[in-house]
Amino acid sequence: MAPRAGKNMTVCREFLKFGFRSAEEAAQLAGLSIGERERLFRRSLSSFASEMLSKWVISAPYFYRIKNQRLFVDSDEKEELAVDLFDEREREGVARTSFLAIENFLVNHPGRVVLWCSPKGKGAFEGGNENEFTEVDYPFNQLIIYVNLGKKVVGLPIAFTNEEFLKLIFGNGYREIKNEREKIYYFLSSPLLTNLSMEDFLDYLDSLPNILVHDNGERVFYLQDLWREINYALQTGQTTWLESYDKTIENLARQLALEENLIAEAVRRGYLSLVYYHQLSTGQKITDLSAGCGGGTVSQQEIEESLGVFYNHWRSVITADSSLYRLLSGKFFQKKEETDRYEDYECPSCHQKIQGEKKDSPATWKARCPYCGYSFTCGKHQN
Repeated sequence: MAPRAGKNMTVCREFLKFGFRSAEEAAQLAGLSIGERERLFRRSLSSFASEMLSKWVISAPYFYRIKNQRLFVDSDEKEELAVDLFDEREREGVARTSFLAIENFLVNHPGRVVLWCSPKGKGAFEGGNENEFTEVDYPFNQLIIYVNLGKKVVGLPIAFTNEEFLKLIFGNGYREIKNEREKIYYFLSSPLLTNLSMEDFLDYLDSLPNILVHDNGERVFYLQDLWREINYALQTGQTTWLESYDKTIENLARQLALEENLIAEAVRRGYLSLVYYHQLSTGQKITDLSAGCGGGTVSQQEIEESLGVFYNHWRSVITADSSLYRLLSGKFFQKKEETDRYEDYECPSCHQKIQGEKKDSPATWKARCPYCGYSFTCGKHQN
């Protein structure tokens, strides 16, 4: 489970709509040096982009450091316990309690991989209107792979839609549970300390059948795709998808760091400008921000209205070599018409629901079931 709210933070309408909390983030960044501010906000924007905009199989890694046998957010200028990134109201505090167990595993067993699963579903079941997490619904399962590498602890958040993947990873620790609440509580409270190093874990993944791991509606990811993405993330600290967003994120983070009076509106502008860049570069009129960390559906018009008088401000401060500047200036931008899809359908063998193919893209039509390998052309299973 990705750290989502932070202890005693307000789950405001902004979070439910866009998936970020500008006031809390501004408070955390205030008082830091320009360099540290830029570094941390760049990391936040990268995480937001890879998880909320791309819905990629892996999100930007989390980094922590160990001090006095505790895990802290990786910052040279502030002391923030990693466990305080988890709100005790979220899923009735199970995530926060379990993270303390994970912290103990990582501090006392350096080099060994720890696995933690956060199933999709409601952000909370209790508290009614008093607990805004009851309005949050996480659409994807997450598996977070943690390891203490010595100088730093890294967490790799993996999105998955195929339950068979979890069965392979958890082995004897897997339980098939139909009840949503029971399933969430079981897996959240059952982090797994393995005997594997990260190298051994990657070798194990490489030895498994190349099954489907994640289907984000636009692209499917198989186990070998995930293996490559994990290697890339460990080497570079980011995901392959983020490469095309690097310059824009760098410029937005730098501009925020230079704000004389760091207020929530400045943080909000940064996130919304990134969403706007994504919409313009992909031709999206509607963007779904409901990935693993809250958020809803927003239109391009809503983003433009939310940016409001700050729209021209961002046009002026983004440097001319950035993609965002060119897009906001109207250069190189061509509208892409939304592509209609056929209706979703069911595999006759495993009965999994499969998203309908794009009508005008025969090359992407599936010849076999991505879940079980059943061939739609000959009616047989394929390896």
